[in-house]
Amino acid sequence: MKRVVLKKATEKFVHSFHPWIYQQAIKNADPNIEPGEIVYITNSNNQFIAYGFYNPHSAIALRILELHESNIPDEAWFYKKIAEAISRRKNILSSATNSCRLVFGESDFLPGLIVDKYADFLVIQIHTAGVERFKQHIINYLTELSKPTDIIEKNDSDIRTLEQLTITESHTHGKKIPESFIITENTLRYKIFLGQKTGFYCDQRENRKAVSTFSSGKKVLDCFSYTGSFALHCLKNKAQHVLRIDSSKDALAIGDENIKLNGFSLENSPSLVGNAFEVLRKFRDENKRFDMIILDPPKLASRKQEKDKALRAYKDINLLAIKLLNTDGILATFSCSGGVNREDFRMALAWAAKDAERKMSIIQTLGQPEDHPINIYFPESEYLKGFICRVL
Repeated sequence: MKRVVLKKATEKFVHSFHPWIYQQAIKNADPNIEPGEIVYITNSNNQFIAYGFYNPHSAIALRILELHESNIPDEAWFYKKIAEAISRRKNILSSATNSCRLVFGESDFLPGLIVDKYADFLVIQIHTAGVERFKQHIINYLTELSKPTDIIEKNDSDIRTLEQLTITESHTHGKKIPESFIITENTLRYKIFLGQKTGFYCDQRENRKAVSTFSSGKKVLDCFSYTGSFALHCLKNKAQHVLRIDSSKDALAIGDENIKLNGFSLENSPSLVGNAFEVLRKFRDENKRFDMIILDPPKLASRKQEKDKALRAYKDINLLAIKLLNTDGILATFSCSGGVNREDFRMALAWAAKDAERKMSIIQTLGQPEDHPINIYFPESEYLKGFICRVL
């Protein structure tokens, strides 16, 4: 196995159990290591530290796989890691919920691999050159362990460009996946499109339940509604009316189908195509009021360098929402930006409440579900932050 030697004192990063080592920490490496090849990592005294994927073209040069020298990451090692990840999700899946994330990258000790289960289908995303080299083995293992009807590979993420991997169109590895099919989450049914159309996010599963417990009898505004998952949970919990806003006409159309699929009326949950920032400003000028507002915007900061701009946007959208809420109104607000930590997000909410001249209390703190675990040594794995607030 080819070797990579770390500079003196940089091995402390491996001993902290963080799974990434950057290029500047490397003293030297064997020549002709192919991108994504598994290497033997040593300290400056040539003592073993770890095994990991090596990519000379990436800023993150090493992605740690194994810290025990006797556990060489071979095909059997990968099979075991995937099997363990799937086993940890067994208690999530049931007749009430048949979709979840099966593998979550570094949090399941498989850096660069994401696997989502939607009913009988699997979707895999490969973000690193190392996983790309093992792709066919991984597909074979998933087929054996999960027995899906089909597997679709979606390698269209910009993350791949950082590893100098090509961005490719989605394609399947078995039978043709139907244009759409039905999944269940918390007994609710959703129409899913896994091709080039709108998909579905499992990471808000538990938060949708938590938020909806406050919606009974309320007039709700669901911003960034996408395909209507928060709205559906609120309707299930007897919300009086739920207005859904999203910039995507296609996503809202699927949301309309989901509303009808679950036996609810579009009269009680109409949709409005528009930019949420602009729509909320318009509602403010029209003096509209709501009992509950849900804010689940897309990622606003992938990196820490984008944090300040994102925090201004989070402050602005929450300020607008706070101004639209009746007394004792409920604000459910989220950030899925990896570059914004929980305390930063909370401070943005405090600024928003102050500028709105409203008192506000956090009554629930929300995060990621069990199938999106946070690796305690890898803070980057904690991306989803949420608060349920009461505005006085």
